[in-house]
Amino acid sequence: MRPFCENRRVATETIGFDARPSVGRSVAEAVVFSSLLAAAVGASLVAVTERALYQRNSLVPTLIVVCGTLVIYNIDRLRDRHRDLHSAPRRTAFVDRHAAILVALVIAAAAASVGLLIRHGVASALTFAPILGLGLFHRRLKRWPSVKAIYVALAWTAAALLAARLVPDASADVDRLVPVAAILGFSVLANTAVAGSEAAGGRRLAFFAAATALALSFATDRAPAALAILPLGPLVALLVTDGGEWGRLTGFDGALGLSALISLAFMT
Repeated sequence: MRPFCENRRVATETIGFDARPSVGRSVAEAVVFSSLLAAAVGASLVAVTERALYQRNSLVPTLIVVCGTLVIYNIDRLRDRHRDLHSAPRRTAFVDRHAAILVALVIAAAAASVGLLIRHGVASALTFAPILGLGLFHRRLKRWPSVKAIYVALAWTAAALLAARLVPDASADVDRLVPVAAILGFSVLANTAVAGSEAAGGRRLAFFAAATALALSFATDRAPAALAILPLGPLVALLVTDGGEWGRLTGFDGALGLSALISLAFMT
């Protein structure tokens, strides 16, 4: 593994400008590269899943996913800087500059998520333990982008469904659970297939996933009609977002989160 200073030097050369950003860009990079954007997207996915399955929302499950996302994603960023150096040089430079702050964020988010889970009982905490393992294991799949995309989409779908299950008095029948899970899963896959890869194969997989989610939403009357909005965000992002690092790391996550919020608004 390269020393931090060497990572920063190579990142600076790769992106073609000084790794010390302006104030405006610092704010944007802090939101994106610290995984706050990913955590916000996770919150929106939990909220729309809760509403689709149980017709109500609860703050605690959303906070659990937000904290868990900050833990998993930042651990991944911190330990894989040497792997991500060429695919995400701007993010690597940011992580090198703010490694100590990100470590503190991981510790604080981990403590908060454990506390929230314990509040719901040991059974809930143990239920989420496999999701943590799934989230941390995907680094081994980075050499196979499509496999990684499917894996991460499944992990996100499982996390959203499990978190939504923590809603007080939650009860959903299988007839509703299956189509909601399928639409959610394919919509997330449309995001993960391209968010971490510039390959054309990733874009083809994303188009397939978005089209499948859209078709499923129209084919079933068991899921709320507003879920048809969920895959539209990634689909539009595929058409208008470039394949560069910033576009991949912001456009697709932002589009998925926005479509989830719009879908939620129509279900409220």
